[in-house]
Amino acid sequence: MENTKSRAINQSTSGLMSLQYDKFLLFGDSITEFSFNPEQFSLGAALANAYARRLDIVHRGFAGYTSRWALHILPRILEVEQNVVLSTLFFGANDVCLKGPQSVPIDEYETNMESLIGMLLAKGIKVLLIGPGLLDRGKWEPSRGEEIQKGWIRTEENLKKYGDVLKKIAKGHPDDVVFIDLAEAFAREAGDQWKELLADGLHFSGKGYQVFFDEVMKAIAMNFPQFVPDNIEFKLPLWREVNEDGLNI
Repeated sequence: MENTKSRAINQSTSGLMSLQYDKFLLFGDSITEFSFNPEQFSLGAALANAYARRLDIVHRGFAGYTSRWALHILPRILEVEQNVVLSTLFFGANDVCLKGPQSVPIDEYETNMESLIGMLLAKGIKVLLIGPGLLDRGKWEPSRGEEIQKGWIRTEENLKKYGDVLKKIAKGHPDDVVFIDLAEAFAREAGDQWKELLADGLHFSGKGYQVFFDEVMKAIAMNFPQFVPDNIEFKLPLWREVNEDGLNI
């Protein structure tokens, strides 16, 4: 009886299409972790749909995490996830805290993000560097009373400063890193209604994730056209093109 190893060899030399998929990594904090929420527009599901039979979406979001902690995670992700070709990198919403265990000074944040980008580029991965969205303190802070009393505060000014750092970093890697300015996109797309893009003042509502998705797809089309879905090989023939015996798949 033919063993597994010989079957794999026969399949790889048969001339049939490989079913090994390249991967699109989503790496970030809670806004990434919550991006598959089925109760609203889902960034993750929308990307999985757009890249169905083209790229696998690898979902690696960690609520509350910072760029400092991400340095300990990304090498382990890249060790087990082979064939990643494209990645979002979205940390900062926690780093900007003025105090507390999540607070990361802006100089360290810049160093951390450069290091994370370096890890991705070393693997030949193109990077979508995501800037923080907007903040509605009036909605966010009432439910975080104890943290606010301790000084674990986020401010609009700090979010902008950290976003500007990312913009500067991206300019240093013009061929491999593109900056997506979600704060600008939120203001542009929603105008005076921008608060509707936030579920709790910080995390995104379905409308916010819709803007996020649109900005990601536009950035890919403009900067990495090889990863536009229609430009990626579609895995296996459409069913009407499959021989009855299945030998052409």
